[in-house]
Amino acid sequence: MPPELRKSLARELHKYALGLMVIFLLFAITFALAFVRFDQHEKFAEYQLYLKWLTIERKLQKPFGK
Repeated sequence: MPPELRKSLARELHKYALGLMVIFLLFAITFALAFVRFDQHEKFAEYQLYLKWLTIERKLQKPFGK
């Protein structure tokens, strides 16, 4: 395979790889923002996030307000 063709193919594939990485990063950022907004919303205040449910003794905490 000639070097010029190899470089053009690599450049073409790098565009696709970069595009997929950007899509993944946008998904991760929007997921994190939605997670934070859900945590701060008053409608769901009595529910705790799954990371906060377990105590050191590994027992489930009761939801707030109950």
